[in-house]
Amino acid sequence: MNEPEAKAVQQALAIAQGMSSTPITLIAASSGSLAHLVSSAANTGSDPDRPVWAIDFKGHFELSCGPQQTVAEPTCPVDTRVLVVLDEVTGDTVLLETRP
Repeated sequence: MNEPEAKAVQQALAIAQGMSSTPITLIAASSGSLAHLVSSAANTGSDPDRPVWAIDFKGHFELSCGPQQTVAEPTCPVDTRVLVVLDEVTGDTVLLETRP
């Protein structure tokens, strides 16, 4: 892992771990254009050619289900992956996307 990649992974790790109720595991880290790496890039409002790091983690990410639920209601879904997308130049968070 080269230095820019290691720095991006460490930054993304801190973000993702804060979202997970269990320890997380790095799945993959890639750099490239936002449109090339993220299928939902059009929904971000960012330039599709923006250079980014897309870093994928496995963990336990509970989604918000709105108002408190009763026991009879189904529980909130739990996603097992999160994609953290960081601007390659500034390090700013561009997108956080959880997935089953």
